[in-house]
Amino acid sequence: ISYEEKNSVITAVLVGGPAFISRKVHKGDTIVAIDGHAIEGSRADIQDLLKGIDQPGSVVVLFLKRHSGVVEQVRLQRMMSSLIADKRKLFDFFVKANDRAKNTNKDETMMKYLDDSLELWTQMMIEEAEQYSKCEDNVARMQSTCTKWLEQLIVILGKGNLDLSGLCQIRYAALELECCTAKDDLRAAS
Repeated sequence: ISYEEKNSVITAVLVGGPAFISRKVHKGDTIVAIDGHAIEGSRADIQDLLKGIDQPGSVVVLFLKRHSGVVEQVRLQRMMSSLIADKRKLFDFFVKANDRAKNTNKDETMMKYLDDSLELWTQMMIEEAEQYSKCEDNVARMQSTCTKWLEQLIVILGKGNLDLSGLCQIRYAALELECCTAKDDLRAAS
């Protein structure tokens, strides 16, 4: 999470991080409290509270003020920082460059380029995550199909008829499963 120091308004959410995965933390939300501690301090204080015990799987509770003014509680599960270390590093570069453009010389053009770059990078990471998810689904479906084929093959081989009739049964079962898989793929695509 990136936020403005002066008012704790979230300016960006790291793709792949716990806040992003939750889909409950959004740009423009204001961090009111973390694990019951009111936010009044510096960036380091907020980072320390977010980091907590830095134990993957542990929970951090954020109290976020939405645009509507409503304060909501959001529970996030911490993850191993090594899983997103490179993304975090690039994200931090964007944030630091934007802060510098804002605070040093108030270069509006540079801030716009950096905001657009971060937005584009975020969209690319979202698309990558969606593609990865589709690949996982395809692999799971192929594994299921192969398991069905293997089960049918074991049944056919268990009967001991591996003559021409047995081979035809194996091929027919394989074609039948391919047809079912193709129908499933068509349904998934539409």
